[in-house]
Amino acid sequence: VPQFFWVLYPPFTGKYRAAAVIHDYYCQTKSRGWKETHEVFYFASRAAGVGEKTAKAMYGAVYSFGPRWGVGVAARGPGADVHKTAAEQRQFFRDLEAWIARENPSLEAIAKRLDGAGSPAN
Repeated sequence: VPQFFWVLYPPFTGKYRAAAVIHDYYCQTKSRGWKETHEVFYFASRAAGVGEKTAKAMYGAVYSFGPRWGVGVAARGPGADVHKTAAEQRQFFRDLEAWIARENPSLEAIAKRLDGAGSPAN
């Protein structure tokens, strides 16, 4: 996950800490698929008391920049290729938060939009 994300949501503090540990475990073991692993992060964040829209924005960032594995899949989400600079990554996240605040999309809609365009602004 990009450094800008760590500044906003430090990985070792906050209500989402346990969710991050679970997510990292599955990213290391690859005992679940990457999509399911990123969804687990969302649901564990919600279970820990993270607000719905914040958890969705964090899920979107992990989905777009986080690791992927399996046959025919790039090692990272499309955000890693599209948004290379820290400024682009911060703008991506601002756009993502604004879109989620405005429309409150489902996880499926977030994944579809980020896979299709690589950006929530489109």
